[in-house]
Amino acid sequence: MSYVTHQVREVIYNYEDSGDMAFRTRGTEIPSADSEIIHGSTIIGRVALVVPELGSYIPYMAENTYILYIILGLCLIFYLHFFGAFSALRGLARKRERPENLRT
Repeated sequence: MSYVTHQVREVIYNYEDSGDMAFRTRGTEIPSADSEIIHGSTIIGRVALVVPELGSYIPYMAENTYILYIILGLCLIFYLHFFGAFSALRGLARKRERPENLRT
């Protein structure tokens, strides 16, 4: 199964008097509208984030998975640091070094 992302040019609310919604679309790099009308039942989602040229790197990542693991590891470190997980772990380590009964 493959997914295609197109821009909606026009929303047709009562397509062919059926009461169904349909869409006239266009490709992201093509200025003219597509000739085919897309029925609302075939729409599965909405684009939330666009990263230009990301798709061109996917075949390279599939062949060199170690790079993907490095990137995922760096993202995990950034995520943990951003949400303060490392500082929480440091706090636990300090408690182990200095037990409650040895405080001065």
